[in-house]
Amino acid sequence: MVAVVPLFVSGGAEDLGFRVSPAGRLAAAVLSSALAVILTGAWIGHTGLYVLDPLFAWSPFAVVITVVAAATISHAFNLIDGLNGLSGSTAILASGGIAATAFLVGDTEIAMMGVLLAAATMGFLVLNFPSGKIFLGDAGAYTLGFLLAWMGIALISRNPDVAPISVVMVMFWPLADLSLAIYRRYRCNLPVSHPDRLHFHQIVMRGLEICVLGRGRRSVANPMATLVLLPLIATPVVVGVLMHDLPRLSFLALVACLAAFFGIYGLGMRLATSRARSSLMSSLTSPRGRVLGRA
Repeated sequence: MVAVVPLFVSGGAEDLGFRVSPAGRLAAAVLSSALAVILTGAWIGHTGLYVLDPLFAWSPFAVVITVVAAATISHAFNLIDGLNGLSGSTAILASGGIAATAFLVGDTEIAMMGVLLAAATMGFLVLNFPSGKIFLGDAGAYTLGFLLAWMGIALISRNPDVAPISVVMVMFWPLADLSLAIYRRYRCNLPVSHPDRLHFHQIVMRGLEICVLGRGRRSVANPMATLVLLPLIATPVVVGVLMHDLPRLSFLALVACLAAFFGIYGLGMRLATSRARSSLMSSLTSPRGRVLGRA
């Protein structure tokens, strides 16, 4: 909690209307993560993969990767905070995954922390889903991601049998969405920090609104999209827990989940583009469309 203060303050300042640059928020996340390493003495010291373990045996490298990983997860949870209940329910599933893994390896302290964080997040979710009476904001999303990241790092550090990639699976959804956002902006020659409205959850919400509920039903499409996504979010968490001591299988599962994530997103974008073209052609061939076209 002491370590998260710089990150919480930067997010809180943004929530209150003070302009904090993406670089400033990233610096705050790195500072918080560095403080966590100093205060806990924990970092990722192994991967379970023979190719990478010699690198992680060198402490400076392992500490840098740990700091970057924690900062990344913190920002990833803020990116998925775009629907009522999405970030909160993802955090509950991740907390449950960490708690279950800790229980399986006999780490009751981390297991208790996971259960407590899930319970606290449920209290928030009561007012956030489905109506969105309160929101996490940048400060809340950053803090929630940071606490989850460091519970996972502490679990890995304290229990060498836990495969770090299995913990990545528990955090899969926000990390996959962040990876997709970076790839999408790179393809468009845009800065990584450039905002857009093409996140996975936004495509699902607009798809529900246009194809199922009808336009103007955003208040229903918003929480419904969260419910649609929950099975997709939960699946990697369950796989990560079941493969917590199988690093190679965890790696293969991670690759498969990433392929499925990007594949489903690509299919959704193609369907959305096809439907948009069909709607445009229909409007142009209608009597009113022909009149407007001549005008």
